[in-house]
Amino acid sequence: MSIRAYKIIEIKTAKEPTLNIGEHFAVLDRYIPSFMRQVNEDGTGIIEFSSAELNNALNEAQKEENDQDHQYIFRDLLNDLDAREYVQYYLF
Repeated sequence: MSIRAYKIIEIKTAKEPTLNIGEHFAVLDRYIPSFMRQVNEDGTGIIEFSSAELNNALNEAQKEENDQDHQYIFRDLLNDLDAREYVQYYLF
């Protein structure tokens, strides 16, 4: 099997972060199991969430949490989808 690696020429980011991932590592790891597999040992990298993952996480947070903060995290991430099936974040 051949997997090619392409050099990244440019990464464009939004002017403001959606959220501070460092403050929400445990929440993301709890509701989106693939989250921690996407970051390197320093907690940085490029991560991707699908619409389905985010909707599932929001639904689980609504069932299990009385605290609205967790639901707001996933709503903010869902807002970043902009009618796409996935959203990527550059963590640094």
